[in-house]
Amino acid sequence: MAPARDAARNPRWPPLFSERQWKRLVGRLRLTRRQSQVAECLCRDLKAGTIARELSLSLDSVRHHSKELFIKLSVNTRLGVVLCLLHDSRGRKQAT
Repeated sequence: MAPARDAARNPRWPPLFSERQWKRLVGRLRLTRRQSQVAECLCRDLKAGTIARELSLSLDSVRHHSKELFIKLSVNTRLGVVLCLLHDSRGRKQAT
């Protein structure tokens, strides 16, 4: 699920990436389907409970996928995920 599809559901947060950019970004970062979905929700500033409802997951599953996403992107916060995605989308290499 790419951010571009969700603009109508949350007009307060316009999409950060086009569908094409999102697919390329997810592939480049090697995110799983669930990590991609959770990242998209984090870009929309959704709370864990809302993410769980939207993705039909338990709260523990959302936390698990978020934690794995943080590890994969080498960040510690939800904001870190968004900044990493923005940084990488502009063609810069991720710091290791």
